[in-house]
Amino acid sequence: MRKLKLGAKLLGGFGLVAVVGGVGFWGANRMSGDIDDRRGQLANFERAREELYEHWEYFLTLPATGEEVRLRENLQRELEEWAALNDQWLEMNNEFEAIGILDPNDLVANLQLFRGDHYALELDVSMLLLAGREFEGGEDPTACNFGRWWPEFETENRGLEQMIRDIQVPHNVFHEAVAEVRDELAAGN
Repeated sequence: MRKLKLGAKLLGGFGLVAVVGGVGFWGANRMSGDIDDRRGQLANFERAREELYEHWEYFLTLPATGEEVRLRENLQRELEEWAALNDQWLEMNNEFEAIGILDPNDLVANLQLFRGDHYALELDVSMLLLAGREFEGGEDPTACNFGRWWPEFETENRGLEQMIRDIQVPHNVFHEAVAEVRDELAAGN
């Protein structure tokens, strides 16, 4: 590895980052329907719980022996404990939804993709400087995956929303630097 030239090392390193970004992109596409499935499952849960209570109320109207009454009372206590645990879970779910990231895996996959894209662009600039290898694009901050993603990103989490806004300035400066490097190189500087 020590005998390799700097350009080859950079090319290998950034190539690996591009592969990781591609895997992240594949994962993001595969999980795109999970949020809707989650909402559907919550609706199914609510319906099933309502049906359980309706059936339970009917069951309580049926004639019962002394032993059946005792067992029914035990089952009633168990049902109340189960409902309390369900309520806790639903409260935790609501807190999770309030974070504003319903699919953290998708967000992480996107962030990895964006990082890989920008490392690849950095590699392109490095290869331009080191080997004179030309490449297309890179100057427009709205043309990369991140630049197309962030205007569509929606969250009710104000902190996360602010972080995404804060990234935009250095992101734009990065892409402007690509244009500056090309301009300076063309001018012989």
